[in-house]
Parts: sequence; structure tokens; C-alpha cells
Amino acid sequence: MTDFASDMGRIVRNNIKITYANWSLVPEGTKDTVWREVKKKWNIKDDEMRGKVLSIAAERLRGWRTYMTSYYVFKTKQHRRKVPIDDPTTIYHGITKEDWAMFVRQRMDEKFQEKSRKARESQKNNLHPHYMGRTGYVGKMSQWHKEEVEEPLSSNPDADLESIQESIEKRHADRGYAWIKAHTPSLKKSSY
Repeated sequence: MTDFASDMGRIVRNNIKITYANWSLVPEGTKDTVWREVKKKWNIKDDEMRGKVLSIAAERLRGWRTYMTSYYVFKTKQHRRKVPIDDPTTIYHGITKEDWAMFVRQRMDEKFQEKSRKARESQKNNLHPHYMGRTGYVGKMSQWHKEEVEEPLSSNPDADLESIQESIEKRHADRGYAWIKAHTPSLKKSSY
């Protein structure tokens, strides 16, 4: 799943101008190009998947614009250390200098600034952010299952694998369990 998401991001960055404020402004011809590239790369035969694939492409475009805004336009303190380059056109060959200048102007516009401020305020009210990354529940369920099998076996090699798996499957069948796992920070990544 993450390979597909990464590939979608690459296809979007290579084919869609960063200056489109939202997906509805992207020309149909450009969307067709994205669809053809994805079909070819991932050997998709079913044209009924077009809507879902383009929906993912729209998410990738939004994410890319957000990333470029945070890391290059506003350059918040935490991002400056990660991205020492001031001119992203040197590494993102799909962005021309003219498009970049227009994108920066769009992001500095008062309307965008107000919209961004409101979104930040709204996000502060999110009491339960998820910690799944881009794999979503599908990707995380298999990861959680693997971790929950390996941990008891590493501490007790004589443990009954069948009973461990049965216990895990019961927990995973509970939607509440998955929600709690998705909204709990990993201790491995936590700074506490």
C-alpha cells in the first residue's frame, strides 16, 4: 500500500502543477494523464477504479502542497533543520521558477493565511489524532498482528503460538481495539 501511495505522489508531482489551488481546477486532460500512468505502472485493467485512483491523486496533490508550504514557504523552525535548500525547483524538476513564485504568492495571500489560521485552530480541537501514517487501518492491522505475535514469542519461545494468534484475532475483530491502537502514540517513537 505504501509503494502505491509513494508512486501516486511521484506521478502527481511530475504531472500536476503545484499552483492548482484544488483538485477541481486540474484540467481533465491532466487527470487522464495521471490515470493512464497509474494504470500502466500498476497494471490496472478495470476503468471503474479511475474515480478512486484520482481521489488518491487529489489527496497526494493536497499533501504535496501542504508539505511545500510548511517546509519551503513558511520554513518553520523544525523544518529549517530538515530542509537546508531555499529553492525547491533545484530538486523538484516538475516545478518551474515561475510556478514556484506563483505558489509562494498564493500562500502569502491574506485569504489563504486566514483559511490556514482557521484550520490550525480547528486542528487544536482534535482530541484524538491518529498515529497510523499513510497506511491506514489495513496496513496497520497486519503490522500490529505481527508485533503482537513476535513480542510474546521473543520473551517466551515456548509459548503456544496458536493460543497467541487466537487471542490476537479476537482483539482485532473488535473495532474499538483498532480505533484505540490507531489513536495511541507508539512507545517506540515517543520521546517520553
